Amino acid sequence: MFCFAKGDIIYDNPLGYSDTWTESLKHINQSLEILSATSADLGFEGFVEAQLYEKKDGVLVKTEVFRGTQKDFVKSLILGF
Repeated sequence: MFCFAKGDIIYDNPLGYSDTWTESLKHINQSLEILSATSADLGFEGFVEAQLYEKKDGVLVKTEVFRGTQKDFVKSLILGF
């Protein structure tokens, strides 16, 4: 089961979770912010809406939005968006 929730943020690099945002941003090229989600329970796949950000000119800018099941979201995390 998966349980992504609104406000979760995933960075493409573990160093994106550094102590300061200035240091984190040096290492991040892409990130995902969960905009809304319902949990996956028995017999229900759940839903995720996530905003993808990509670094351009040193800042993260919004690119595309993912909408799909929690399972499809995890598959995209593994295989790429």
